[in-house]
Amino acid sequence: MKIGFICPPVPGHFNPMSALARQLQARNHDVVAISLPVSEPFARAANLPFVPFGEKEFSVEKFAETVGKNSRLKGEESQQFVLDAIAAIAEVKWRILPKLLVSLGIDAVVLDDCDFYGATIPIHLGMPYAILSNAIHFDYSGYTPFCYYDYAHESTSEGLRRNRQGVAKFIRMLVRSHANVIAQMKKAGINGDWENPSSLYSGYSWITQCPREFDFESSHWPRHFHYAGPFHDGKVSA
Repeated sequence: MKIGFICPPVPGHFNPMSALARQLQARNHDVVAISLPVSEPFARAANLPFVPFGEKEFSVEKFAETVGKNSRLKGEESQQFVLDAIAAIAEVKWRILPKLLVSLGIDAVVLDDCDFYGATIPIHLGMPYAILSNAIHFDYSGYTPFCYYDYAHESTSEGLRRNRQGVAKFIRMLVRSHANVIAQMKKAGINGDWENPSSLYSGYSWITQCPREFDFESSHWPRHFHYAGPFHDGKVSA
């Protein structure tokens, strides 16, 4: 099987994803890392085949400029800036990746859950996929504190209400930033629950590298959610 790893362009997410890719290589699967040009050094260091996309829209220089702008922001302004940047990359993915995945002969893909609506691409292609939480997994249910905020874990009605208010606030920013790409997905016939990106994961594996012992106590996770981390094989990509 040929598996495409659609990798985030940051080492903190790329390294655990590359560790998983190497494990699949060891099981005789053909893997390829697919990401923005800035990720090529990470892939080469990890000895993974690499295919770039978005060379025009997100050159190494432009990506560095985007990171530089965000470094001067803080709080909610920074959060919205990051979501806007992810949405801009998502629009490029939606335009380029369907044809690219087919041309590469990809049979299945692995996506990061920071690629919030990325599952719509394999859904559109009728292709199997798995979701990998390379950082902290996103809990949109409100049963546990949302990872964007520093709330303490409380199971009281007040704590749950606070959690859900935090989720609602984040979702408003997320949907606002992704309005254009959501419209394109709807036009293609994909009708997801845009206020709950994890609803797109149903039926396929959603894997977090967070050990169960490090997570908040909760029994609400779906059956396709799995604790399997940490993902580290001693070979840091960059």
